Amino acid sequence: MFCTLARQSRLRSPRRKVSLFRQANLDSLEDRCVPAGNVQVEPVGTTLTLIGDDLSNQIRLLPGSQPNEIVVQGDDTTINGSADSQVFNGVESLFGHLLNGDDSLRLIGVNISSETFSQIFVDGNAGDDRIELVDTSIHAAGAVDLQIYGERVFQGFASGTSGNDIIRIQGSSLTANAFVSVRLVGETNDGGVVTGGNDEITIADSNIIASEGFVHSVTVEIFGDINTSTGGQTSIIGSGNDRITLSNTTILASSELFNFSSQNTISVNIVRDFNNVNAFNPNTFEGDDASASVGAGNDTIAVTNTTLNVRGVNFGTSQTSLTIVGDRNYVSGFPNDTSSATIGGGNDSITISDSSVSTTGAPSNGSLVEIRGEDIQVAGPDGASTTSTVGGGNDSIDVENTPISAAGEFAGIGALEHTSG
Repeated sequence: MFCTLARQSRLRSPRRKVSLFRQANLDSLEDRCVPAGNVQVEPVGTTLTLIGDDLSNQIRLLPGSQPNEIVVQGDDTTINGSADSQVFNGVESLFGHLLNGDDSLRLIGVNISSETFSQIFVDGNAGDDRIELVDTSIHAAGAVDLQIYGERVFQGFASGTSGNDIIRIQGSSLTANAFVSVRLVGETNDGGVVTGGNDEITIADSNIIASEGFVHSVTVEIFGDINTSTGGQTSIIGSGNDRITLSNTTILASSELFNFSSQNTISVNIVRDFNNVNAFNPNTFEGDDASASVGAGNDTIAVTNTTLNVRGVNFGTSQTSLTIVGDRNYVSGFPNDTSSATIGGGNDSITISDSSVSTTGAPSNGSLVEIRGEDIQVAGPDGASTTSTVGGGNDSIDVENTPISAAGEFAGIGALEHTSG
């Protein structure tokens, strides 16, 4: 089966130009005498852990002279109290906690491989942070897990913070023989307050591939804001104009090199603002009032020149899905308690162009593309008070030259395009 989405909305949100690079500061020698903080770097087995401080830490991770060797270089930032770069061998995973400050953590040309599992986890915390993988390769025989957060806020930790964050995967390769998982989030908030921020999340010119195994799965999740409240909590994220871009990238789950497989799947989910409210209190196992709100903003999602492809001989099922949502509001109530979720208005834009979604190789193949301006779900038993509110605005969905296909004896395709507001 084969179909092509081709629709152009008359409503277009104004595009704003956002620089992916900040202009370097040309400081005098006197200004550079005091480093911008210290990053503590410690290897534990094959995992390298980086802990920043409350100043504006600037560090680069560079390739060493052999595989899995990383050079940690501070730019006006000391490493383990020293102005010299530090070299670490046998690195297969990386944990980074940058804490407060306008921090920068950049992996440039790094090559990491593992015979089992490789994980990259970075939390920028408060401040205008820049977290990047540039020309970097991460490979594992089992699974690769990449998680990057601009801020993670909890009811008792980092509440009241804000940040204009840049998260960028550029010219990089994330590959595994079985599972690849990518999760990029501007802010997560569980019961606290994020005062706002203009975030930019980009995957460009990259390869995300699972192949050469028996089961292949690729999952990509990109969120501008995730705002979660359970019973007794109030979660607030302020206004911000966020931009999410996926361009010139190949996402592939393939069994061709191994000649057979039991299951191949790709799931790509992109959501700008996500409120998730549940009046059940997990601490008391009872109900309580809960609310979550995300402020207004003119947000943009763009998917261009990108291929999602499941292929190769498969004796089970193959599935490829792409889901894009502007505002997602989920509310679940509890008897005699009040739960509410609110997302402010804005002139938002979703664009898909010159891309493709295809699935082949199995007896049963499916391809699905779902695009929603708003996704609202409200549930609650009798006696529960639940409210979901999404503000107005001139939103647009623009889809051009995007074929969707599935081949096989039992093949199905689905395409949904919907907007409101």
